Amino acid sequence: MAFDPQSPSELDRSRAHAIVWFGSACALLTFANLFVGMNNMLVVLAYGGAAGGMLHAALSRSTDEHVARLCTTGWRTMGAGLGIYLVAAFIMANGQLANSAGYWLSSGTMPPSRQLVSDPGLQEPMVLAVLLTKLFYAGFAFAWLRDRFGADE
Repeated sequence: MAFDPQSPSELDRSRAHAIVWFGSACALLTFANLFVGMNNMLVVLAYGGAAGGMLHAALSRSTDEHVARLCTTGWRTMGAGLGIYLVAAFIMANGQLANSAGYWLSSGTMPPSRQLVSDPGLQEPMVLAVLLTKLFYAGFAFAWLRDRFGADE
């Protein structure tokens, strides 16, 4: 096998794992902050760490195939979560639209509320961002656990 100078070294591979796991811990802090509501420098650093881990997973070329496969599972989990979120928003908006149409047919005027999705939790972009970030890291951890403790090949 020929030497490839662009191949990641052992230090690069360990660093890639450490950065993604650090981002996972930061994402756990940001998820807990949704319920606690702290507003300090630790939370700001946790947001940065969670974003940094995901950006490193997406843009880094210093990883091997194993880390790339773990990240792919994380991205797929995050995409599935986004799809479920959009289906839930569609169902809620469709129900709200049906209520508006029924209101209009019965009274001849539009209802006072023009908001399509009535759940404020579905409209909060930071909640969605934190949940999608957590889904990425959960998918990464699931793939890591499956490789570590899964069925023998």
